[in-house]
Amino acid sequence: MNVVYLTADSLRFDHISYFNPDSPVSTPNIDELAREGLAFERAYSNGPHTTLSAPTMLAGEYQPAISGETPTLAESLQSAGYSTAGICTNVQLVGYKLNHMQLWRGFDEFDTMLSAVRQRSEVKIEKAAGLVGSTVESTFGSDSLPFRVFTSVFPYLPLPMTVPTPHAGAVNERALEWLDDPEVDEPFFLWGFNLDPHEPWMPPTEDSRGIRDRIRRHRLNRKYRYFESALDENEQDLVRDLYAESVAYWDRKVGELVSAIRERTNEPTTFVVTSDHGELLGEYGTFGHSGGPEDELLHVPLIVSGDGVEAADVHSLVQNIDVVATIADLAETSVPENVRGKSLLSMDEFADRRGVLSLLSVDPLTLAYRTDEWQYVRTEDDEQLYATDEERRVDVAHDHPSVVVELADEVDSLLADVSFDVERPDDVTVDPEIQDRLHSLGYLDE
Repeated sequence: MNVVYLTADSLRFDHISYFNPDSPVSTPNIDELAREGLAFERAYSNGPHTTLSAPTMLAGEYQPAISGETPTLAESLQSAGYSTAGICTNVQLVGYKLNHMQLWRGFDEFDTMLSAVRQRSEVKIEKAAGLVGSTVESTFGSDSLPFRVFTSVFPYLPLPMTVPTPHAGAVNERALEWLDDPEVDEPFFLWGFNLDPHEPWMPPTEDSRGIRDRIRRHRLNRKYRYFESALDENEQDLVRDLYAESVAYWDRKVGELVSAIRERTNEPTTFVVTSDHGELLGEYGTFGHSGGPEDELLHVPLIVSGDGVEAADVHSLVQNIDVVATIADLAETSVPENVRGKSLLSMDEFADRRGVLSLLSVDPLTLAYRTDEWQYVRTEDDEQLYATDEERRVDVAHDHPSVVVELADEVDSLLADVSFDVERPDDVTVDPEIQDRLHSLGYLDE
């Protein structure tokens, strides 16, 4: 059984038209996979940031790191005779501050496609211009005339256009290049991590709009990146449109990749599609993926589709921590003892699962635990409780103390032997290209 594991960074659940008929974007290729396989209506990520959620998608643990002793999914499959490849365009996962994640372990081929991005000098020029604007804001205030003038002029400056990561089309080409290598045998495991739904949203155009439309998109992305508070309502709508267009582009490329892989393979192939987290698009007065417990950030699409997978819409509470056990089940390999998730192919095992846990922060440790009725949030010095059927987030912990105690005990049970202490290397060699791409994605401030 070949397994293709497709992850889209920052992809919202409600932007997949199979799950949401009112989605602002149509995703026919993802929808087809959902119709043919298991479509999980209530899947949740391990956290609202890539660094909190991505490691668990390869290790099946709550801890957002992969230690030297933790077996990864790729290592297990490699030991079982699989050819393995990871194409991860989010260098945050392999950057110098996150070497402790070791996500590349077990992959015969692991490619960040670093050579496909723009020159370092382009990043530095844009960051310098953004610093000037921040100085204007801190000196004169966000409501001042100098700041309003600068935020109106800055996006139109003739600076290099921001394309800090390869698009899905380039990732597809790299994946197929690997598959076409005569030394790659079936069965194979391919992990593709795409950044198309992540800002900056610059999906390639396939029509005649040309350079003018590209400049407009670039201007909007630049203003969003550095001066989100200065976006007017029309610009906020345009940002949402760009996000939807980026999702649509990714969906098209998923369809092309699925077709190309099916044409090249002899053995049955199963596709697993999900996201590491969602994205706020103006809800609660902000954009992006902050460390909150909101559904827009934690509720993610999850689909398992392929040969031997019976089609069904599943309403049980599941999460990305279950993917490792699921792929091990598909590959008929043993599940490592460290894995805390359960195979999504055996839904009877979920009968005793009451809730799913997400990490909102490790330092300080902040948790969100969701059940059918409640969402329990714990910080270092506070506990909050929200009803999941209420649109307005109102803390009702004081009104339901017994529920708080009950959910707190369940969280303690889940984390009884989990350590969130991560041993980070003191001295590492910094690849300047990786550091600058992290800057261009907004992950580093200095």
